[in-house]
Order: sequence, then structure tokens, then C-alpha cells
Amino acid sequence: MQGKVVVVTGGAGGIGAEICKAFASAGATVVLTWRSNEATARQSLAALPGEGQRTVQVDVGDTPAIAALAADVGRT
Repeated sequence: MQGKVVVVTGGAGGIGAEICKAFASAGATVVLTWRSNEATARQSLAALPGEGQRTVQVDVGDTPAIAALAADVGRT
């Protein structure tokens, strides 16, 4: 997964956090998205191996926000 960027919606807790760990462990750069719990998102981010991982607050029901996220990730 080296050189790949993975966006995980709901990556701050539970299954999403484990998915983030798996991708990061495989060498991907992870963009962990969260909606309402910044503290949990930061904890999940801190647990990820590797460099370049980041969090982004986004509501997946907000189409313009998703489009902005896609454009931002496309520049990564």
C-alpha cells in the first residue's frame, strides 16, 4: 500500500479505527474522517503507525463537504 492514500469515513472509533490501523500498517497514508468526536479522532490518529496520517472533520451527508474532501485528498 506504499504510495496509496486511503480515506476511512468513521475512522475515529470501533471498526473504522481498526481499518485505519490495518491500512497504515500496510504502508498507506490514512485520512481518518470523523464527525463529532475530535478527542477520539486524535487518539485514533496517535495510534497509527507511519508518517503523514491525518484527521478531517466531515459529515458524509454533506455533499459539498465530501466533494471538498475528495479534492483535498486528490492533491495529497
